[in-house]
Amino acid sequence: MRNAQRGLSLWALIGISFILILVALLGMKLVPPLLQYQAVRGAIYSISTEGLTAPGEIRGAFQKHSAIDDIDVVQPADLDITKDGSRTVISAKWRTEVPLFLNAGIYINFSVSSSTQN
Repeated sequence: MRNAQRGLSLWALIGISFILILVALLGMKLVPPLLQYQAVRGAIYSISTEGLTAPGEIRGAFQKHSAIDDIDVVQPADLDITKDGSRTVISAKWRTEVPLFLNAGIYINFSVSSSTQN
């Protein structure tokens, strides 16, 4: 008695390859905005632990972090600096458009605040 062949057919292989390529392309498009988010979050957290209270000092420190970490999605003027009791809260919000293909894209809304850091 002959054993039945096992494995993928050519069409199944093409279909799985197509899906894997789409996932890889989507990942390559979404990684840079997520890295920018991590850089902004790290800069805001670092500045919040420095103990600066004046908005000008905070914006200057963020400008320095932006130059070092190559942050271009948030400018120092975009920072929202408020007081929460005795704490200074630094936050920023921005929207990034990630073009996928033709006229399709993804909008991602980012929000970072020093009050939500652990």
